[in-house]
Amino acid sequence: MLEKIKELLAETFGISENLINEDTSITDDIAPSPEDLSEFLMNLEEVFDVDISEDEFDEMLTVGDIMERLKSEGIEE
Repeated sequence: MLEKIKELLAETFGISENLINEDTSITDDIAPSPEDLSEFLMNLEEVFDVDISEDEFDEMLTVGDIMERLKSEGIEE
């Protein structure tokens, strides 16, 4: 799961996957534009076949938070 998330982040925001780990802060370390964040959320929902509201996504501060949310949907990979 982490590898897929890293790949999505790297593709969406043009950063190296090597710079991303579970503690990576979406807003502080990546600092995306609102448009890029929306694109990432849509890609995340498509890849993992989940629905995440924008409000819920706004509360996810780190890559680890995203992973926990996906795990709550029963996604382990």
